[in-house]
Amino acid sequence: IMIGKIYSVYDTYSKVLLLIDNNSKVAATIQNLDKTTGLVEGQFGLSFTMTNIPQDQEINDGDLIVTSGLEGKIPKDLLIAQVDSVNQVESEFFKTALLSPIVSLDNLSYVLVIVP
Repeated sequence: IMIGKIYSVYDTYSKVLLLIDNNSKVAATIQNLDKTTGLVEGQFGLSFTMTNIPQDQEINDGDLIVTSGLEGKIPKDLLIAQVDSVNQVESEFFKTALLSPIVSLDNLSYVLVIVP
């Protein structure tokens, strides 16, 4: 399960940009029939959304979101979140999905760092 990206490395620790941070963006894929791609963006440390979803794509509450592999240093198919709800406005080109995290970020004890 992906929770963030390391952005600074020091001798004894590293700093992580969590996916819920408003500066965070990750290329992602919805695990639906069309394997719809979009962008997971943090929402001011409170939640995250998936944006740039074409209007014609079928998305359902509960669909799983994984990394797309389109970013060079992030492997494909790391679990990110689950679709909580979909916001669709007919006059716009794209729709947005509100996401729910798979794990609570408040209770993490251990994390694994993947080195590309």
